[in-house]
Amino acid sequence: MREVLTDQLEPVEKLSEPVLHQSGVVLVQAGQDLDDEVITAIRDAGVEKVFFLDSSQRLDEARLLLTHIQVPIDELSPGDTLSRTVYDRRGQLLLEEGTKIPKSFASSLHSRGIEAIYFRKPVHAIKADAGKRLRSNIGRIQRGEGPLVDKVTMESIEKIELKAAAPEDLDAVQLAAKIDACDKLDCRPTGDAFADKVRDTRKAGPASKKEKENFTGTIGDS
Repeated sequence: MREVLTDQLEPVEKLSEPVLHQSGVVLVQAGQDLDDEVITAIRDAGVEKVFFLDSSQRLDEARLLLTHIQVPIDELSPGDTLSRTVYDRRGQLLLEEGTKIPKSFASSLHSRGIEAIYFRKPVHAIKADAGKRLRSNIGRIQRGEGPLVDKVTMESIEKIELKAAAPEDLDAVQLAAKIDACDKLDCRPTGDAFADKVRDTRKAGPASKKEKENFTGTIGDS
């Protein structure tokens, strides 16, 4: 797999191998064009490098290398508890998160020709959502529809900070009590204007002085 900085990308007609995002998402398929508009979209998305799959390499293996951290099995310490699930090079599960490494684990892998295991990288490091958004934009460009989100709009979206929820709103019991308290509030309006004898504005003329006083702070004298 070849790593290429995006500022070094050049247009290519009918790629011989696919172009991958760091999340493993295929941005441009083999056989498709890598043109100036697509390259601009990749750079505008803030992507610093992309990866070209080797002709002899399987896509699932390339994705594993991009999204996982490789650890030689000789560095494993029997008895240690795994903080993350581990896989082999083909993505097959070896040990679950929370499992203690057996004493025979390393020798068992050696006998199967396995020299390293793989831990999945943290979600924020993989940037899977960013890869999917970029793939969607490139797809629109290839269909002649133009990018879904331009660079300026994307920068504005990324600057938005959502206010964190209050602790009581994250607790089901406290939130239910809060809603129940709202239901018990006495929100009935008061004042002569809302008494039994309501003035029928469909027939009457201008409001009287007494009626205006009922709306003090809402309707001023005219």
